[in-house]
Amino acid sequence: MQIIDVVDRLPRHPSRRYASRPPGSIKQIVMHHSATRPLSVDGLADAEAFARYHIQDRGWPGIGYDYVVGANGTVYKTNRNDVVNYHAGNANRISLGICLVGNFDLGGPPAPQWQSAVALVRELVTAYRIPVQRVIGHREVPAAKSCPGRQFDMIRFRREVIGK
Repeated sequence: MQIIDVVDRLPRHPSRRYASRPPGSIKQIVMHHSATRPLSVDGLADAEAFARYHIQDRGWPGIGYDYVVGANGTVYKTNRNDVVNYHAGNANRISLGICLVGNFDLGGPPAPQWQSAVALVRELVTAYRIPVQRVIGHREVPAAKSCPGRQFDMIRFRREVIGK
């Protein structure tokens, strides 16, 4: 799996900035779905659209996710891991947010996207020493949402992250 860094290519608010955090404060990973139809197979146009939406409609400093995974499995690094971005309410300070492009209330992620997300999370749990039980869906924060979608099986996802 290749991670393409687009942090400096995405739109940012002209004056607002995310707060910083030490790497040791990252204790969990929160999985999201965009709940949208993909704009592009690889997800780059989607990441750009998410950034514009988060800035213009939400008033955030930039995109709220740390990673975006396109339908074809392309992984984009969309934020630095040392910033507290906005993706999961009270969990923001301690978590990384990963958004898979698509609406998984309607169906599950395509195999390439699922496999890349598993590989990415496997890498991150190793790098940050995060127990797999701390890989959660946005709905587990808790949030009044189905995110990462009713068809996204978090139990299966966690099992595959640890290789079972």
